[in-house]
Amino acid sequence: MGDDMKDGIKIFLAEDDRDDSFLFQEALNKMPYKTTLLVAQDGELLTELLDKHTAPDLIFLDLNMPKKTAIHA
Repeated sequence: MGDDMKDGIKIFLAEDDRDDSFLFQEALNKMPYKTTLLVAQDGELLTELLDKHTAPDLIFLDLNMPKKTAIHA
């Protein structure tokens, strides 16, 4: 994270479950930090976010997602 936190913490969340995404956002809202959350519902959308936006401060990944699973059977 950069030295200047006035713009807040930029977070990418890769999560295909809407309830889990909602709970994640609710938890962030209770933190004493300004945050910007961008959510990708699958691995391809996460790749697009990474290509189109400046690098986030944090990335939270659901390891079992449609279109780009970390573990292949």
